[in-house]
Amino acid sequence: MSPVRLLEYWSAPDGAGAPIACLATTFTFDADFFAQDCLARFLSLSTVVGEGDSISSIAAMLEQEDRLSETQVSVLVDRSSPSEKRNLRWDLLPVSAPGGLLHAKVAVLLWERHGRVILGSANLTPAGYRRQVELALTVELDDDCRVPRPVLDDLTAELWRLADLAPGVAAEGPKGRAIATLELLSARIAGLDLPSKAAAEMRLAVAPARPGLSPLSRLGDVWRGTLPLEATVLSPFWDDTIPAPAVAAVRRLLTGRPTSRRRLTLVAAVDPYTGGVQGPS
Repeated sequence: MSPVRLLEYWSAPDGAGAPIACLATTFTFDADFFAQDCLARFLSLSTVVGEGDSISSIAAMLEQEDRLSETQVSVLVDRSSPSEKRNLRWDLLPVSAPGGLLHAKVAVLLWERHGRVILGSANLTPAGYRRQVELALTVELDDDCRVPRPVLDDLTAELWRLADLAPGVAAEGPKGRAIATLELLSARIAGLDLPSKAAAEMRLAVAPARPGLSPLSRLGDVWRGTLPLEATVLSPFWDDTIPAPAVAAVRRLLTGRPTSRRRLTLVAAVDPYTGGVQGPS
């Protein structure tokens, strides 16, 4: 099977119909990349702004304006991300997360006859989608979807919580439009014949993180069998001080026996310039 580029999942599958709404969350944001690469695919634009001669660029802009006039697009971004230029037909909402940062990367894409959710580690930037090593999972909201209803409901509720952190009144303006998209998502999920619980071979849980809530607390919802002995954990950043709370938290999960076989492996990035690794000694 040939690999599929992450950007391709912004394109509609056959028979999806016209685009209706999009809501995406990101920590860092590049408006040009989002408009010319992500939105262009979501809206199925035949031309791209900035490509070819000036006449082609004008035609692309007019086509984009026409599609956006009938499509709601919202982007939730951490308030620390610099304000950038954007099209007035889509909303950019700065989110102030209490005690932390908005670091979630989720995209909800809704067409007339299809829906898709992309969950991953990539920011809406060229680096996130083209140059860095990232992971993503897509959920196709169609008749073949076997993701349990409670999992999708949990995800929608968490997105609703993030949208609620945006400034403004929930019933109007950009915030109101973002919440309206989540209402469409809820209705789309409710219209599917989804199982109430996962099949034996599928173990899924939404594991949000925020001050006072660790995603590791959801391990018990999906773990089956004997207690864990080994863990391999991938992250570009680790605490580089002693004590290291994140390392200690993962180590506490290794409760299997014998204790002599417990092993924790951390996979961290090497700085290409200094050769250093941000991690515990």
